[in-house]
Amino acid sequence: MKLESLGLQTAYNSDQQFHRYCRQLLALPCLPAHTVDATLQELESEATTAAQTQLCQYIYEQNGSIPTRGRLRRGRCSNAA
Repeated sequence: MKLESLGLQTAYNSDQQFHRYCRQLLALPCLPAHTVDATLQELESEATTAAQTQLCQYIYEQNGSIPTRGRLRRGRCSNAA
């Protein structure tokens, strides 16, 4: 994620709750493909700050929709479904 270009690097470094939320978003590509959509929607519904909402929107915009293993640009997980 491009936290710095979104102006969210300071929040990531100083706010433990925001840091944890980012880590959950980064783990989405590692989930089974059929669970990614529901999980992202759940995380989006749990967003309590503008920064969290902004990150969810960023994911949608960068991936055309919901990120899955084969579509996320820099995932560390295999592309197998």
